[in-house]
Amino acid sequence: MIISKLSIIISAIHSWKAYYTGTTGLSQFPEFVALNLIDDQLMGYFDSQTNRFKGQFKWMEDNLGKDYDDQQTNILQGAAATFKNNVKVAMDRFNQTQGVHAFQFMYGCELDDDGSKRGYLQYGYDGENFLRFDKNTLTFTNKWDSTRADWIKKYGRDTLERISVALIITA
Repeated sequence: MIISKLSIIISAIHSWKAYYTGTTGLSQFPEFVALNLIDDQLMGYFDSQTNRFKGQFKWMEDNLGKDYDDQQTNILQGAAATFKNNVKVAMDRFNQTQGVHAFQFMYGCELDDDGSKRGYLQYGYDGENFLRFDKNTLTFTNKWDSTRADWIKKYGRDTLERISVALIITA
């Protein structure tokens, strides 16, 4: 019997991701939650009920400084107010006066062992992607069909891109 050796190349992808979610209509859930993940492990957490960012690893303080949690807390307190407003604006645009709704923002980056890099940024409302940044073309792409995007037509792509950039800067 001949036994052949099989070489398996395992590629590692390292990632950093941030998820921000603003909600309305959920009495037992914070109006705003932010999660930071490294390689799909929770790195830090913030919600509008505790109103504090909490890093999850000792290495964070060692490498990022003792003030890192406080800095993130200040940033995310501002993001909480922004997202509360974003949910209200989207509800208004869709003629919604009540109910459970969520405005979401996800961004991050990945690094392969071979050195290749990927980044992403996208927005969602009520579980549907509606705006995604394409880094290859440096443009925002609307993901909603025309029946759900009437307000995008009304306010125009330029306005949405300015709003998106403002949100990125404040987030």
